[in-house]
Amino acid sequence: MRACPRNRPRGFTLIELLVVIALIAVLIALLVPAIQRVRAAAARTHSLNNLKQLALACHGFHDVVRTLPPAQGSMREQSGVIGPVHFHLLGHLEQDAVLKNAQGANGFARWDVNGTYAKVIQVFLSPTDPTVSSGQLDLGALWGQASYAYNFQVFGNAALDSSADVASGNPNTTNIAFWYGRTRLHTIRDGTSNTIMFAEKIAQCGKWQAAIDGAGLWSCEFHQRRPGFAINSAAPNSTGPASLFQVSPNPATCDWNLASTPSSDAIQLALCDGSVRTLTASIPAATWWSALQPSDGGSLVAW
Repeated sequence: MRACPRNRPRGFTLIELLVVIALIAVLIALLVPAIQRVRAAAARTHSLNNLKQLALACHGFHDVVRTLPPAQGSMREQSGVIGPVHFHLLGHLEQDAVLKNAQGANGFARWDVNGTYAKVIQVFLSPTDPTVSSGQLDLGALWGQASYAYNFQVFGNAALDSSADVASGNPNTTNIAFWYGRTRLHTIRDGTSNTIMFAEKIAQCGKWQAAIDGAGLWSCEFHQRRPGFAINSAAPNSTGPASLFQVSPNPATCDWNLASTPSSDAIQLALCDGSVRTLTASIPAATWWSALQPSDGGSLVAW
């Protein structure tokens, strides 16, 4: 008697194997963009949360001092150390140790010798900013970067057109009051929900050289290095409708006078009431400028 042959499993043919590989490739091609979109959405959410923290820190500062921080300057409760808005918010962003260490830095942020101003403050960095890697910039010494900028029209005294101060970047020349806005929230007549407080601004915007230096540094007092925008008419495109934010700019050639976003169609910002929102690039330039001014009668309701 012959033994019955055992059933043997049939292997894949070459054509079947190629079909399976092709299906896997199609699935990967479909999944990768979806994953990228999820990551991009998460990064935008993270960025909005950072802006929210900055706005709430300003409210915390206002509750204690009864004014917003100066666009550039010092406060008595911080031992006279000079710095921009971001510097003065450290104590309200759980960065008390950094603030305390800065008090021994000869009084000026740019004269720091103990590395305080090289600190990487994560809330100042946007995960969507292509110009941020380590969070520090080497300008002969390391400086901590910032991806968000303050609106000078809120934190400074825009009524004092001090061209010399803007050109030199020195808050200690003839018109100190230009930088020391000492703004109180109740004086924002357009309403805090209609006035921009912070907006995105890529940390490295413009080539660094003697006259043009668009490095966004959270502690520096020089005009072209501080994380601010809409500072004054003495700086080209800084005020008026020409101050409309840049979308997806080239970091090497972008205008450091303007707010700027890595996105191609919208910018993220925080309003003076502590809320955050995304503003599309289709906004009229005049509406943008109106939203920067705290008391010109403008409104952001339609946008």
